[in-house]
Amino acid sequence: LMNAAAPAAMGLAIESKLAFFGRALTFEDVKAKIAGATVGGQLSLNLTSPTVVDGRVSATDIDAAPVLAALIGVPKRPAPDQGAGYPAEPFARPLFDDVKGSVSFQAERATLLPGLAAQTLKGRARFAGASFDLADVTGTLAGGALTADAAFSLVPGGLSVRGRLDLSKGDLARITFGRSKAPASGGVSLSLELAGTGLSPAALVGALQGKGTLTFDRAQFDGLDPKAIDAAIRASERGLAPERLPGYLGPALDAGRLTVTSATGAVAILDGRVRLAPVTVAADGADVAFAGTLNLVDSDLDLRFTLSGAPREEMKGRRPEISVVLNGPISSPKREVDTSELVNFVTLRAVERETKRVEAAEREAKKRAEAAAALERAERERIERERATQRVGPDGAQPKPGDPSLGADRTGPAVSERAPDLPPAIEVKPQSAKPARRPSAAAKQAPAPQSLAPP
Repeated sequence: LMNAAAPAAMGLAIESKLAFFGRALTFEDVKAKIAGATVGGQLSLNLTSPTVVDGRVSATDIDAAPVLAALIGVPKRPAPDQGAGYPAEPFARPLFDDVKGSVSFQAERATLLPGLAAQTLKGRARFAGASFDLADVTGTLAGGALTADAAFSLVPGGLSVRGRLDLSKGDLARITFGRSKAPASGGVSLSLELAGTGLSPAALVGALQGKGTLTFDRAQFDGLDPKAIDAAIRASERGLAPERLPGYLGPALDAGRLTVTSATGAVAILDGRVRLAPVTVAADGADVAFAGTLNLVDSDLDLRFTLSGAPREEMKGRRPEISVVLNGPISSPKREVDTSELVNFVTLRAVERETKRVEAAEREAKKRAEAAAALERAERERIERERATQRVGPDGAQPKPGDPSLGADRTGPAVSERAPDLPPAIEVKPQSAKPARRPSAAAKQAPAPQSLAPP
């Protein structure tokens, strides 16, 4: 039902042997061209009410979506103002209404989605008046084994659908969705069950509900090289501005591939969207978490990968992260790189490193100060020991006052044990004045002393 709208007209050319008996018609050795596909087989019709059909058909190459759309009564054209997508007009009368019987079918190649085709697809279409189902459908899809069943029935609420699909060990490299090269390789398996009811194709798709699992086995994804995280951190340390990280990470992510050894995620279908629940696995060099949504109405994809680098001890176990978002049509989604978490990590790491550098410098300065203080204490203690040695002789005897050893030394003035006691105070009393004595006559006549110089 992708882009479901039955074509207004399909080229048809049939060559067959026809046999009829009453209301019974038999087409043998059918050779037909329908919408460019070669169709062959044998078909029997009984034009009673209800019409009974039986036979087998085979085709070389067939587009499955228009054929299924015609069978279930999808309107031929969407409303003029609706644009692309599923028609909002009610289902028309389906081809299987008032038909009973079964027809086996086989197609060498059947296109299911643009860029996605099944090989050797075969099964049986069973009609029961107001319902029909596709039973025992098998084939090969993307190199893996495909099995499917689907049932459609007319109900008061419109058209009801119930289906199951299983793909085992497909190859991601064969799923291109119209691209020249697949964005991934490795094994993939998918299991889905769904159901819904709606008056129109748009209402039916919006009402679909279901669940399943998606498994990857040794898968590799382009443009998600986990080494880009360390490369970005090194670039930041060399001075790359944070706002330039997204531009730097683009080529870095393209330099390698992300390898996921094994991963299984839960799939839920609700409100016309297929949701993949978050899955976290260990990859090469990083952990990866991914989750996404596929809008069934417009085939838009919203898929997010989050790469987490190894824990950093200096960041107390915190891990650098980058996110890669694929958004847009499933055939050509646009990639965006979210570096907000990595910028926060790099900024905090720089702050932590600067803080540790300052703390280390402070510790070193403190050590130098302590060492200088220890040297000063040691010098003072040495001086005190020398002074103590001067105060006490080598034999332990106290030096006597006036001992030359108490004199000045190279370290300072001599230090005595104790200063001597002062003498007792002397009282000086005033005396009565006496007349001055005159010199005697003899003293007056005494000759002056003569020097005795050698001849």
